[in-house]
Amino acid sequence: MRNWWKPYAVSAINLWASLVTVHKGELEAVLAGLVQGVLVVDAQLKLISINDAAARLLEVSRTEVLGQH
Repeated sequence: MRNWWKPYAVSAINLWASLVTVHKGELEAVLAGLVQGVLVVDAQLKLISINDAAARLLEVSRTEVLGQH
């Protein structure tokens, strides 16, 4: 019985993705309300989030810097 674990792994990944999506919205709301500048990068150091305060401090547009290294 090979790979019996795959359905469980897929279910766990789907659940995790759903939780991340929900919590990402909450995190974005918290970051938006901060007066401190906050940058969030992923494991490859790609910018995945920047709040308005950081964008003002760095004098950049949020949309133009997201996804950059």
